[in-house]
Amino acid sequence: MSYEREIAELKQQVQLGETLRRLESNPDYQTIIKDGYLRDNVKGLISALSYASNADIRNRQYEKLLAVSTLQQFLTFISNTAERAEYNLKHPEEWQKTEEGDDE
Repeated sequence: MSYEREIAELKQQVQLGETLRRLESNPDYQTIIKDGYLRDNVKGLISALSYASNADIRNRQYEKLLAVSTLQQFLTFISNTAERAEYNLKHPEEWQKTEEGDDE
């Protein structure tokens, strides 16, 4: 990948991270997603699991928990990728050396 293209990709990752930070600071996001879906919903699903006697109901609860986990992993991935991209943009000599070593 060319240097210019790599820089453009890093900037795009940083921009996505900034978008996520703005979203996470939004009070509506806090109420609906963070507090509602990622916290209270999970508590309800775990509680329902403890009372579920039917395997189908338990499986549906596990699937819902998996969906919550998948969203959380995606948000964490965006944040981590943006942090690495910010670092790489500030220290291009480090990731360029790594790429040069990969070519050998």
